[in-house]
Amino acid sequence: MGDSIAHEHDDRQTDDDEPASTREMHTDESKCADAAPTVAGGRGQAARPPLIIHFHIPKNGGVTISRLFKMKLGFWPPSHLLHHSTVLGFYSIHLSERIPKIQSLSERAKRRIRFVEGHAGFGLHEFLPQPSTYITMLRDPIDRAVSSYFYQRQEGHIPQDVSFEQWIARDDPTRIWFSDNPQVRYLAGEKGRIVDVPHGTCTEAMLELAKQRLHDHFALVGILEQFDASMILLRRLMGWRSCYYGRSNVTRQRKRVSEVPDATLGLIREHNELDLELYRFAKTRFQERIDAEGPSFQAELRQFQVRMEDVGGRLSRLYRILGIGRPLRRRLARTTEQIRHPKRRLDEFDEPQP
Repeated sequence: MGDSIAHEHDDRQTDDDEPASTREMHTDESKCADAAPTVAGGRGQAARPPLIIHFHIPKNGGVTISRLFKMKLGFWPPSHLLHHSTVLGFYSIHLSERIPKIQSLSERAKRRIRFVEGHAGFGLHEFLPQPSTYITMLRDPIDRAVSSYFYQRQEGHIPQDVSFEQWIARDDPTRIWFSDNPQVRYLAGEKGRIVDVPHGTCTEAMLELAKQRLHDHFALVGILEQFDASMILLRRLMGWRSCYYGRSNVTRQRKRVSEVPDATLGLIREHNELDLELYRFAKTRFQERIDAEGPSFQAELRQFQVRMEDVGGRLSRLYRILGIGRPLRRRLARTTEQIRHPKRRLDEFDEPQP
């Protein structure tokens, strides 16, 4: 595929390169990628890249990433159009049903799968049929908590009269929207399950496991607050010509961190000490990754940001139009799942996706 337009970015704060080379990715324990692999995905490349697992932690800009991959992989090469749903890992159905469906495919059909996503804990690669690698985005835990609270109120996940202080101190009944150390919880999960120990009982061992997995299994760990730089790294990793995006799915009427009382910010820090340390660790590694890209990286970043001043606004308007009715579709999908599977918890493996 040539220059691509993209894509939805939930609550963004605030990339033309040579195709990357491909190498096989594996570890001792599984078919998952090793540390910082390179993935080829551009035109004219004979070597087959690994299956991409998008490790989608809620409110970390993940919808942008997913739509970008769906546009890129769903339309190029043209043969993917004939097997669109398979190539993209049957993304339109609940993840707990996707995995058995993938496992039931013929070997030939399994080889067509290029992308799998979901709100799930670590370990999806154990259920997939071919070598794979993870990508994800991490976010400043303070800002993420503020965004999550107002987003859940906006979407009806929590009552309007639940205060921030009540929300951050509670256990999450859905096992999706944890308010204490959620990024560590996702990364320390097993076999797709998010760690759901009681609120306030996440451990240093979980933090160290999360760090080790970022190092060992992720081809890219982007930083939401440096989203444009993350897009350049992703573009180079995949061998794409571009990855412009449009801002959408923004949490409406949320407060900025600067508008949140100091006492509340202190409460967020208290409940997210492990996530704060994980974020510092990921930011250090992210900067090391950028430094290793050489002097051309900053020039590309400046060029991309200039272009985004024009393209980004137009894409944002386009996706606002396309997004009309999305909240209703999402609620209908959630209701349908609850009717079809009344005894299933939402964390098996993720919440319904419209």
